[in-house]
Amino acid sequence: MNNTTVPSISTERTNVLLRQSLFTLLLTKPFDKISLTDICKLAMVPHSTFYRHFEDKYALLYHCFDRLRADAGLEIDIQIIQSRDRTQKFFYMLFSFLEKQKTSYRRIIASNRQSDILECLRDYLEKLITDSLIQTFHNQIPNGLPVDMFAKIVSSIILAAGQSFLESETSYNIEILAEKLALCTDEGLLSMK
Repeated sequence: MNNTTVPSISTERTNVLLRQSLFTLLLTKPFDKISLTDICKLAMVPHSTFYRHFEDKYALLYHCFDRLRADAGLEIDIQIIQSRDRTQKFFYMLFSFLEKQKTSYRRIIASNRQSDILECLRDYLEKLITDSLIQTFHNQIPNGLPVDMFAKIVSSIILAAGQSFLESETSYNIEILAEKLALCTDEGLLSMK
């Protein structure tokens, strides 16, 4: 018997409305300046309903990160840094996903330069990577670095690559760009050795 709970249609609908509202607001307003009232008003959802789904706007933001990661098909696990092929596939999928809504993501970055949304995204990535590393290696990875330090470095590289891709005026061949970044694994930047 499956113990996972499937959200009801109304729960999923409310979550979609709240995600879409936050995304729309982020296009023009820094996350720090977006209030719960702004989100609820745009979603046409009462505050009490919001609180049945999320603790605060940060919980909604992390939920959005989860959904974006799932929609992009990105698995953030130890495999992305243990294999050049997996690293290349990861960056290819990331850039392909970002390319589809490049204008919107650029606007979000531009309107959030002074907010803490990018730091939240880095923390999110760092936690996923840390959890994967600890599950695989416990507290020390083969290259001798502490797990928390290595996770911070890898999450910063992923965030910087995505942000640079979005901010660049240059049109890249995504496949070649992903291949070049994956070479960093073999060349030592992300080496586990």
